[in-house]
Amino acid sequence: MKSFTKKIAGLFVLGIFSLSGLSALDFGGLVTNDSIIKTNFDQNFKLDQKNSASLWFKQAFDQAGSNYFIAEAIYNFERDFDVEVTTNSIDSDLFKLVLNAKNKAGVFNLSAGRFFYCDLSGNAYAQNADGLLLSYKGRKFETSLYGAYTGLLNAQTVKMLTSREEAKDHLSVETDIFGKTHNVEDNYYFERDPDAVYDLAEKYMVGGAIVSFPNLFAGQTLTSQFLGTWRVEHEGYTRMYAALGLNGPIVKTLFYNVSSTLGIDNYNGECTNFSNLTKADITYYAPILSMVLQVNGSFASGEYGDFGRFKGFSEIAATSSLMDIQYSGIVKSGVSISLTPVSSLTFNGSADFIFDASGDYERNNIADEIGNFGFQYNCGLVWQMVSDFMLGFNAAQYFDCDNSDYMNKTAFTIKAALSF
Repeated sequence: MKSFTKKIAGLFVLGIFSLSGLSALDFGGLVTNDSIIKTNFDQNFKLDQKNSASLWFKQAFDQAGSNYFIAEAIYNFERDFDVEVTTNSIDSDLFKLVLNAKNKAGVFNLSAGRFFYCDLSGNAYAQNADGLLLSYKGRKFETSLYGAYTGLLNAQTVKMLTSREEAKDHLSVETDIFGKTHNVEDNYYFERDPDAVYDLAEKYMVGGAIVSFPNLFAGQTLTSQFLGTWRVEHEGYTRMYAALGLNGPIVKTLFYNVSSTLGIDNYNGECTNFSNLTKADITYYAPILSMVLQVNGSFASGEYGDFGRFKGFSEIAATSSLMDIQYSGIVKSGVSISLTPVSSLTFNGSADFIFDASGDYERNNIADEIGNFGFQYNCGLVWQMVSDFMLGFNAAQYFDCDNSDYMNKTAFTIKAALSF
Protein backbone atom coordinates (compact mmCIF):
# COMPACT_ATOMS: atom_id res chain seq x y z
CA MET A 1 0.00 0.00 0.00
CA LYS A 2 1.81 3.09 -1.30
CA SER A 3 0.22 5.81 0.74
CA PHE A 4 0.78 9.55 0.55
CA THR A 5 2.22 9.46 4.10
CA LYS A 6 4.83 6.91 3.06
CA LYS A 7 5.89 9.02 0.09
CA ILE A 8 6.33 12.12 2.26
CA ALA A 9 8.28 10.16 4.90
CA GLY A 10 10.45 8.64 2.21
CA LEU A 11 11.31 12.03 0.70
CA PHE A 12 12.26 13.32 4.15
CA VAL A 13 14.58 10.41 4.94
CA LEU A 14 16.03 10.41 1.43
CA GLY A 15 16.88 14.05 1.87
CA ILE A 16 18.89 13.23 4.98
CA PHE A 17 20.87 10.44 3.35
CA SER A 18 21.38 12.18 0.01
CA LEU A 19 24.31 14.02 1.59
CA SER A 20 26.25 10.76 1.77
CA GLY A 21 25.12 9.45 -1.61
CA LEU A 22 23.66 6.30 -0.10
CA SER A 23 20.86 4.28 -1.68
CA ALA A 24 18.88 1.11 -0.97
CA LEU A 25 16.69 2.88 1.58
CA ASP A 26 13.74 0.99 3.00
CA PHE A 27 11.10 2.48 5.28
CA GLY A 28 7.57 2.02 6.55
CA GLY A 29 5.22 2.28 9.47
CA LEU A 30 2.70 0.45 11.60
CA VAL A 31 -0.50 1.54 13.37
CA THR A 32 -2.06 -0.85 15.91
CA ASN A 33 -5.19 -0.97 18.05
CA ASP A 34 -5.79 -3.26 21.04
CA SER A 35 -9.16 -3.16 22.79
CA ILE A 36 -9.02 -5.38 25.90
CA ILE A 37 -12.05 -6.27 27.98
CA LYS A 38 -10.83 -7.85 31.21
CA THR A 39 -11.84 -8.55 34.79
CA ASN A 40 -10.44 -6.63 37.75
CA PHE A 41 -10.05 -7.66 41.42
CA ASP A 42 -13.82 -7.31 41.88
CA GLN A 43 -14.33 -9.67 38.94
CA ASN A 44 -16.11 -6.90 37.01
CA PHE A 45 -15.28 -6.38 33.34
CA LYS A 46 -13.36 -3.21 32.48
CA LEU A 47 -11.87 -1.78 29.28
CA ASP A 48 -8.17 -1.27 28.64
CA GLN A 49 -7.52 0.59 25.38
CA LYS A 50 -4.06 0.57 23.76
CA ASN A 51 -2.96 2.26 20.54
CA SER A 52 0.44 2.73 18.94
CA ALA A 53 1.97 4.28 15.83
CA SER A 54 5.52 3.63 14.65
CA LEU A 55 7.81 4.68 11.82
CA TRP A 56 10.99 2.85 10.81
CA PHE A 57 13.68 3.03 8.19
CA LYS A 58 16.64 0.90 7.16
CA GLN A 59 19.66 2.10 5.24
CA ALA A 60 21.91 -0.52 3.66
CA PHE A 61 25.58 0.25 3.03
CA ASP A 62 26.23 -2.54 0.51
CA GLN A 63 24.30 -4.44 -2.13
CA ALA A 64 24.05 -7.60 -0.03
CA GLY A 65 22.44 -5.64 2.82
CA SER A 66 24.68 -7.23 5.45
CA ASN A 67 25.92 -3.82 6.63
CA TYR A 68 23.13 -1.42 7.53
CA PHE A 69 21.58 1.04 9.96
CA ILE A 70 18.01 0.60 11.19
CA ALA A 71 15.88 2.75 13.49
CA GLU A 72 12.29 2.85 14.73
CA ALA A 73 10.31 5.48 16.64
CA ILE A 74 7.04 4.63 18.37
CA TYR A 75 4.21 6.45 20.15
CA ASN A 76 2.06 4.53 22.65
CA PHE A 77 -1.30 5.45 24.17
CA GLU A 78 -3.05 3.48 26.92
CA ARG A 79 -6.23 4.18 28.85
CA ASP A 80 -7.07 1.93 31.79
CA PHE A 81 -10.74 2.60 32.47
CA ASP A 82 -10.62 0.53 35.67
CA VAL A 83 -8.34 2.92 37.54
CA GLU A 84 -9.01 5.93 35.26
CA VAL A 85 -5.34 6.29 34.27
CA THR A 86 -4.09 7.45 30.86
CA THR A 87 -0.49 6.89 29.79
CA ASN A 88 1.25 8.46 26.81
CA SER A 89 4.81 7.54 25.87
CA ILE A 90 7.29 7.98 23.05
CA ASP A 91 10.25 5.73 22.48
CA SER A 92 12.83 4.41 20.08
CA ASP A 93 12.87 0.68 20.63
CA LEU A 94 15.37 0.03 17.82
CA PHE A 95 18.38 2.16 16.86
CA LYS A 96 21.14 -0.12 15.58
CA LEU A 97 24.22 -0.12 13.36
CA VAL A 98 25.22 -3.56 12.04
CA LEU A 99 28.61 -4.29 10.44
CA ASN A 100 29.80 -7.66 9.12
CA ALA A 101 33.19 -8.95 8.00
CA LYS A 102 33.92 -12.37 6.51
CA ASN A 103 37.22 -14.15 5.95
CA LYS A 104 38.61 -17.69 6.02
CA ALA A 105 38.40 -17.82 9.80
CA GLY A 106 34.67 -17.13 9.87
CA VAL A 107 32.12 -14.31 10.09
CA PHE A 108 32.48 -11.38 12.48
CA ASN A 109 29.49 -9.21 13.40
CA LEU A 110 29.24 -5.96 15.35
CA SER A 111 25.89 -4.51 16.49
CA ALA A 112 25.91 -1.14 18.23
CA GLY A 113 23.03 0.95 19.55
CA ARG A 114 19.65 0.01 21.05
CA PHE A 115 18.49 -3.52 20.31
CA PHE A 116 16.91 -6.63 21.86
CA TYR A 117 18.88 -9.30 23.72
CA CYS A 118 17.85 -12.26 25.88
CA ASP A 119 19.29 -14.92 28.13
CA LEU A 120 19.31 -18.59 27.19
CA SER A 121 15.98 -19.34 28.88
CA GLY A 122 14.25 -16.23 27.54
CA ASN A 123 12.56 -15.78 30.92
CA ALA A 124 15.19 -13.98 33.01
CA TYR A 125 16.51 -11.20 30.76
CA ALA A 126 14.65 -10.38 27.53
CA GLN A 127 14.51 -6.69 26.54
CA ASN A 128 16.09 -3.76 24.74
CA ALA A 129 19.18 -1.96 26.06
CA ASP A 130 21.83 0.44 24.73
CA GLY A 131 25.10 -1.33 24.05
CA LEU A 132 27.37 -3.47 21.90
CA LEU A 133 27.24 -7.07 20.70
CA LEU A 134 30.37 -8.56 19.12
CA SER A 135 29.95 -12.05 17.71
CA TYR A 136 31.99 -14.60 15.80
CA LYS A 137 30.71 -17.57 13.82
CA GLY A 138 33.19 -20.24 12.81
CA ARG A 139 33.04 -23.77 11.51
CA LYS A 140 33.21 -25.47 14.90
CA PHE A 141 31.83 -22.94 17.36
CA GLU A 142 30.09 -19.59 17.77
CA THR A 143 30.70 -16.99 20.47
CA SER A 144 29.63 -13.47 21.39
CA LEU A 145 30.27 -10.73 23.95
CA TYR A 146 27.52 -8.37 25.10
CA GLY A 147 27.62 -5.13 27.08
CA ALA A 148 24.79 -2.65 27.68
CA TYR A 149 23.35 0.11 29.85
CA THR A 150 19.67 0.50 30.84
CA GLY A 151 19.59 4.04 32.29
CA LEU A 152 18.54 5.72 29.02
CA LEU A 153 15.59 3.41 28.33
CA ASN A 154 11.99 4.50 28.73
CA ALA A 155 10.60 2.79 31.82
CA GLN A 156 7.07 3.09 30.39
CA THR A 157 7.86 0.63 27.59
CA VAL A 158 10.83 -1.42 28.86
CA LYS A 159 9.78 -2.77 32.24
CA MET A 160 12.33 -4.32 34.57
CA LEU A 161 11.72 -6.06 37.88
CA THR A 162 12.53 -3.56 40.61
CA SER A 163 14.09 -4.23 43.99
CA ARG A 164 11.00 -3.24 46.00
CA GLU A 165 10.73 -6.60 47.76
CA GLU A 166 14.37 -6.53 48.81
CA ALA A 167 14.05 -2.91 50.01
CA LYS A 168 11.08 -3.85 52.18
CA ASP A 169 13.02 -6.81 53.56
CA HIS A 170 15.96 -4.58 54.53
CA LEU A 171 14.40 -1.90 56.71
CA SER A 172 16.81 0.04 58.86
CA VAL A 173 16.15 1.04 62.47
CA GLU A 174 16.85 4.44 64.02
CA THR A 175 16.41 5.80 67.56
CA ASP A 176 14.86 9.26 68.06
CA ILE A 177 15.74 11.83 70.73
CA PHE A 178 13.20 10.27 73.10
CA GLY A 179 14.88 6.88 72.93
CA LYS A 180 12.17 5.25 70.80
CA THR A 181 13.11 3.08 67.81
CA HIS A 182 11.47 3.39 64.38
CA ASN A 183 11.70 1.39 61.16
CA VAL A 184 12.84 3.56 58.28
CA GLU A 185 12.35 2.60 54.64
CA ASP A 186 15.51 4.28 53.43
CA ASN A 187 16.32 1.57 50.91
CA TYR A 188 15.78 2.65 47.32
CA TYR A 189 13.36 1.01 44.95
CA PHE A 190 12.29 2.34 41.58
CA GLU A 191 8.74 3.49 40.82
CA ARG A 192 7.55 4.54 37.39
CA ASP A 193 5.97 7.94 36.87
CA PRO A 194 2.68 7.28 35.02
CA ASP A 195 2.49 10.93 33.91
CA ALA A 196 5.92 10.97 32.23
CA VAL A 197 6.08 10.60 28.46
CA TYR A 198 9.68 9.44 28.73
CA ASP A 199 10.60 8.17 32.19
CA LEU A 200 14.24 7.11 32.50
CA ALA A 201 14.63 3.54 33.72
CA GLU A 202 16.78 2.19 36.54
CA LYS A 203 20.51 2.37 35.88
CA TYR A 204 22.09 -1.04 35.38
CA MET A 205 25.21 -2.22 33.62
CA VAL A 206 24.69 -5.50 31.78
CA GLY A 207 27.39 -7.86 30.53
CA GLY A 208 27.36 -11.31 29.06
CA ALA A 209 29.15 -13.95 27.04
CA ILE A 210 27.92 -16.99 25.17
CA VAL A 211 29.65 -19.97 23.54
CA SER A 212 27.80 -22.42 21.31
CA PHE A 213 28.86 -25.64 19.57
CA PRO A 214 26.44 -26.31 16.67
CA ASN A 215 26.17 -29.87 15.38
CA LEU A 216 28.36 -31.12 18.20
CA PHE A 217 26.99 -34.64 17.66
CA ALA A 218 24.01 -36.00 15.69
CA GLY A 219 22.83 -32.49 14.91
CA GLN A 220 22.78 -31.49 18.59
CA THR A 221 23.86 -28.02 19.76
CA LEU A 222 25.42 -27.31 23.16
CA THR A 223 25.32 -23.73 24.48
CA SER A 224 26.65 -22.07 27.61
CA GLN A 225 26.02 -18.48 28.70
CA PHE A 226 26.84 -16.05 31.47
CA LEU A 227 24.83 -12.85 31.94
CA GLY A 228 25.20 -10.35 34.75
CA THR A 229 23.33 -7.17 35.75
CA TRP A 230 24.73 -4.63 38.23
CA ARG A 231 22.82 -1.60 39.55
CA VAL A 232 24.95 1.54 39.51
CA GLU A 233 22.89 3.83 41.77
CA HIS A 234 21.67 3.73 45.38
CA GLU A 235 22.03 0.35 47.12
CA GLY A 236 23.74 -2.28 45.04
CA TYR A 237 21.57 -4.95 43.46
CA THR A 238 23.28 -7.70 41.46
CA ARG A 239 21.59 -10.45 39.49
CA MET A 240 23.67 -12.96 37.51
CA TYR A 241 22.74 -16.01 35.45
CA ALA A 242 24.89 -18.95 34.36
CA ALA A 243 23.09 -21.25 31.93
CA LEU A 244 23.67 -24.46 30.00
CA GLY A 245 21.42 -25.61 27.17
CA LEU A 246 21.10 -28.48 24.71
CA ASN A 247 18.81 -28.66 21.69
CA GLY A 248 18.41 -30.47 18.39
CA PRO A 249 16.33 -32.96 16.42
CA ILE A 250 15.02 -36.23 17.82
CA VAL A 251 13.74 -37.29 14.41
CA LYS A 252 13.19 -35.28 11.22
CA THR A 253 10.09 -33.36 12.41
CA LEU A 254 10.52 -33.65 16.18
CA PHE A 255 12.84 -31.31 18.11
CA TYR A 256 13.70 -30.74 21.75
CA ASN A 257 15.18 -27.88 23.77
CA VAL A 258 16.30 -28.03 27.41
CA SER A 259 18.13 -25.45 29.52
CA SER A 260 19.03 -24.93 33.16
CA THR A 261 19.96 -21.55 34.64
CA LEU A 262 21.72 -20.91 37.93
CA GLY A 263 20.60 -17.59 39.38
CA ILE A 264 22.90 -15.63 41.72
CA ASP A 265 21.58 -12.45 43.32
CA ASN A 266 22.80 -10.11 46.04
CA TYR A 267 21.12 -7.03 47.52
CA ASN A 268 23.26 -4.28 49.03
CA GLY A 269 26.25 -6.55 49.67
CA GLU A 270 24.32 -8.84 52.00
CA CYS A 271 23.68 -12.58 51.84
CA THR A 272 24.03 -14.07 48.36
CA ASN A 273 21.06 -16.09 47.11
CA PHE A 274 21.33 -19.05 44.72
CA SER A 275 18.37 -20.21 42.66
CA ASN A 276 17.44 -22.21 39.58
CA LEU A 277 15.25 -21.98 36.48
CA THR A 278 14.95 -25.13 34.36
CA LYS A 279 12.95 -25.40 31.14
CA ALA A 280 12.28 -28.14 28.60
CA ASP A 281 10.07 -28.52 25.54
CA ILE A 282 9.44 -30.90 22.66
CA THR A 283 8.13 -29.47 19.37
CA TYR A 284 6.51 -31.38 16.50
CA TYR A 285 6.20 -29.86 13.02
CA ALA A 286 3.40 -31.58 11.09
CA PRO A 287 2.93 -31.37 7.31
CA ILE A 288 -0.84 -30.95 7.74
CA LEU A 289 -2.22 -27.41 8.14
CA SER A 290 1.32 -26.18 8.90
CA MET A 291 0.72 -27.45 12.43
CA VAL A 292 3.24 -26.80 15.19
CA LEU A 293 2.58 -28.74 18.41
CA GLN A 294 4.64 -28.24 21.57
CA VAL A 295 4.71 -29.83 25.02
CA ASN A 296 6.64 -27.80 27.58
CA GLY A 297 7.51 -27.54 31.25
CA SER A 298 9.44 -25.19 33.52
CA PHE A 299 10.55 -24.95 37.13
CA ALA A 300 11.54 -21.74 38.94
CA SER A 301 12.79 -22.37 42.47
CA GLY A 302 11.22 -20.96 45.62
CA GLU A 303 12.40 -20.87 49.24
CA TYR A 304 13.36 -24.53 49.63
CA GLY A 305 16.56 -26.09 50.93
CA ASP A 306 19.80 -24.57 49.66
CA PHE A 307 18.08 -22.80 46.76
CA GLY A 308 16.18 -19.56 47.23
CA ARG A 309 13.57 -17.82 45.12
CA PHE A 310 14.54 -17.34 41.47
CA LYS A 311 14.63 -13.65 40.53
CA GLY A 312 14.53 -12.50 36.92
CA PHE A 313 15.50 -9.11 35.54
CA SER A 314 12.86 -8.33 32.90
CA GLU A 315 9.12 -8.39 33.62
CA ILE A 316 8.00 -11.67 32.05
CA ALA A 317 4.81 -13.18 33.45
CA ALA A 318 4.55 -16.94 33.78
CA THR A 319 0.74 -16.83 33.94
CA SER A 320 -2.15 -14.70 32.78
CA SER A 321 -3.48 -14.32 36.33
CA LEU A 322 -4.42 -10.97 37.86
CA MET A 323 -1.24 -11.09 39.94
CA ASP A 324 0.96 -11.74 36.87
CA ILE A 325 3.26 -14.12 38.72
CA GLN A 326 6.83 -14.00 37.46
CA TYR A 327 9.00 -17.04 36.87
CA SER A 328 9.61 -17.50 40.59
CA GLY A 329 8.46 -20.26 42.95
CA ILE A 330 6.37 -22.13 40.37
CA VAL A 331 6.18 -25.35 38.39
CA LYS A 332 4.47 -24.94 35.03
CA SER A 333 3.56 -27.54 32.41
CA GLY A 334 1.44 -27.24 29.31
CA VAL A 335 0.83 -27.70 25.62
CA SER A 336 0.51 -25.23 22.72
CA ILE A 337 -0.59 -25.52 19.11
CA SER A 338 -0.50 -23.39 15.98
CA LEU A 339 -2.56 -24.12 12.85
CA THR A 340 -2.71 -22.38 9.47
CA PRO A 341 -5.71 -23.81 7.57
CA VAL A 342 -5.27 -21.22 4.80
CA SER A 343 -2.37 -18.85 4.16
CA SER A 344 -4.22 -15.82 5.53
CA LEU A 345 -5.62 -17.44 8.69
CA THR A 346 -3.68 -18.65 11.75
CA PHE A 347 -5.00 -20.19 14.95
CA ASN A 348 -2.98 -20.32 18.18
CA GLY A 349 -3.92 -22.04 21.42
CA SER A 350 -2.29 -23.09 24.68
CA ALA A 351 -3.19 -24.59 28.05
CA ASP A 352 -1.09 -24.78 31.22
CA PHE A 353 -1.17 -26.06 34.77
CA ILE A 354 0.73 -23.88 37.26
CA PHE A 355 1.74 -25.24 40.68
CA ASP A 356 2.82 -23.03 43.58
CA ALA A 357 6.39 -23.87 44.66
CA SER A 358 7.13 -20.66 46.52
CA GLY A 359 7.93 -22.40 49.82
CA ASP A 360 8.38 -20.02 52.75
CA TYR A 361 8.08 -16.92 50.58
CA GLU A 362 4.69 -15.18 50.91
CA ARG A 363 4.15 -13.68 47.47
CA ASN A 364 2.60 -10.20 47.68
CA ASN A 365 1.79 -10.82 51.38
CA ILE A 366 -1.42 -12.63 50.44
CA ALA A 367 -0.17 -16.21 50.62
CA ASP A 368 -3.47 -17.32 52.15
CA GLU A 369 -5.22 -16.21 48.94
CA ILE A 370 -2.92 -18.21 46.66
CA GLY A 371 -3.96 -21.78 45.98
CA ASN A 372 -1.79 -24.83 45.40
CA PHE A 373 -2.27 -24.67 41.65
CA GLY A 374 -4.09 -22.98 38.83
CA PHE A 375 -5.10 -23.61 35.23
CA GLN A 376 -5.03 -21.23 32.27
CA TYR A 377 -5.87 -21.31 28.59
CA ASN A 378 -5.22 -18.90 25.77
CA CYS A 379 -6.59 -19.03 22.24
CA GLY A 380 -6.33 -16.60 19.37
CA LEU A 381 -7.16 -16.13 15.71
CA VAL A 382 -5.19 -13.93 13.30
CA TRP A 383 -6.63 -13.01 9.89
CA GLN A 384 -4.29 -11.34 7.39
CA MET A 385 -7.11 -9.76 5.39
CA VAL A 386 -4.75 -8.12 2.87
CA SER A 387 -0.98 -7.77 2.83
CA ASP A 388 -1.13 -4.51 4.82
CA PHE A 389 -3.99 -5.14 7.23
CA MET A 390 -4.35 -7.73 10.01
CA LEU A 391 -7.28 -8.43 12.33
CA GLY A 392 -7.04 -10.64 15.40
CA PHE A 393 -9.04 -11.92 18.36
CA ASN A 394 -7.74 -13.47 21.57
CA ALA A 395 -9.36 -14.98 24.67
CA ALA A 396 -7.56 -15.95 27.87
CA GLN A 397 -8.62 -17.17 31.32
CA TYR A 398 -6.85 -18.12 34.52
CA PHE A 399 -8.57 -20.21 37.20
CA ASP A 400 -7.17 -20.54 40.72
CA CYS A 401 -7.91 -23.82 42.48
CA ASP A 402 -9.37 -21.90 45.44
CA ASN A 403 -11.37 -19.65 43.10
CA SER A 404 -9.50 -16.63 44.49
CA ASP A 405 -10.60 -13.25 43.14
CA TYR A 406 -7.02 -12.07 43.65
CA MET A 407 -5.85 -14.54 41.02
CA ASN A 408 -8.70 -15.32 38.61
CA LYS A 409 -8.69 -13.41 35.35
CA THR A 410 -10.64 -13.31 32.08
CA ALA A 411 -9.59 -11.18 29.12
CA PHE A 412 -10.83 -10.72 25.55
CA THR A 413 -8.73 -8.77 23.05
CA ILE A 414 -9.58 -7.40 19.62
CA LYS A 415 -6.49 -6.37 17.70
CA ALA A 416 -6.03 -4.55 14.38
CA ALA A 417 -2.78 -3.57 12.66
CA LEU A 418 -2.20 -1.50 9.52
CA SER A 419 1.26 -1.39 7.95
CA PHE A 420 2.43 0.98 5.23
